[in-house]
Amino acid sequence: MPQRERAKRPGKLVMLRSGIAYIDENAGQLLYRGHNIHDIAERLSFEETVFLLWRGRLASGDEARAFADELATYRAVPEAVLDLLRITPAYAHPMAALRTAVSMLACVDPEQDEPSQEAHELQAKKMVAQLPTIVAAQHRIGQNLEPIAPDAELSHAANYLYMLTGRLPDATPCKALGVIMNLYAEHELNVSTFTARLVSDTRSDFYSAMVAAIGALKGPAHGGSPDEVMRLLVAIGSPDNVSSVVERELAVNGRIPGFGHRLYATGDPRAKHVKHVLDAVTHRRGQWFALTERLERCVEQRTGRHPNIDFYTAPVLYHLGFPLELFTNVVASARVAGWAAHALEQYGDKRLQRARAAYVGPRAPQ
Repeated sequence: MPQRERAKRPGKLVMLRSGIAYIDENAGQLLYRGHNIHDIAERLSFEETVFLLWRGRLASGDEARAFADELATYRAVPEAVLDLLRITPAYAHPMAALRTAVSMLACVDPEQDEPSQEAHELQAKKMVAQLPTIVAAQHRIGQNLEPIAPDAELSHAANYLYMLTGRLPDATPCKALGVIMNLYAEHELNVSTFTARLVSDTRSDFYSAMVAAIGALKGPAHGGSPDEVMRLLVAIGSPDNVSSVVERELAVNGRIPGFGHRLYATGDPRAKHVKHVLDAVTHRRGQWFALTERLERCVEQRTGRHPNIDFYTAPVLYHLGFPLELFTNVVASARVAGWAAHALEQYGDKRLQRARAAYVGPRAPQ
């Protein structure tokens, strides 16, 4: 696991010490609490994955059921949050609206500044349970429809789709969304997760850490890739157009959205699971599976780059009924599990970290 190193000045942070996740760049591995992502993605429910991230071990059958049942009791959001979404202008960025809704959750929580670990864990459970409710409500309100109240009898993924569409989903789309949420739940010290840790380190309230993380994920350099991929797929339209569009995109932008990853030398290990999910939900029918397969082959032959998780996530979310402008919000509703795990871990470190800059400006004469 990564070790903490310090420079000569006390408090300068070079690397965090964490037991939550580990990325082996050369081997192309992602571990949650020592468990390979390949053993998690399609085997655990999202609730079980959250339990693993927070508790550091797999849940027993009884523990998994009890934890899922507890999360389900927190899904409903205060009416003040829904009222806020109703008055949000249609032109507002969906992630800005999500960020503001989480701030409102803090305002209506009388224990928002309670510093105990128990209070933070309760707030974490509420956040994981309520973000899907907020995202689904954003979609409904955007369609001039009333939000659908959560159903505590449904699984986390099934309830998410139910609140989004108003229909009870079949097992296959529920499984698909669950796999995607498992894969996005945690990814070590990405920018938004590191932001959550920094805010938690100041002993600010848990909600502030989550708001800051959402703000970081809102940046298109961090969280905007799935919708960028979907826009490209829609623009391509047909597998017959792939080659010409790839050449044009490489000439104009030098890259194809959804390909390559700065940490994985041998390819994103999460991508193959999302490709399997796309196969399952489309049964290889329709344009999206054929289009993505053709695009994958073309880009790999042309650039040597492999698909990352966002490439296949985009058509899956689109197929499930999520509008592309909410794709990053969906990612946030999954990544909140990892943000919470890191915030809880950081609250346990009692020493405030102080980073230093590598100064490159002019110096005063000696």
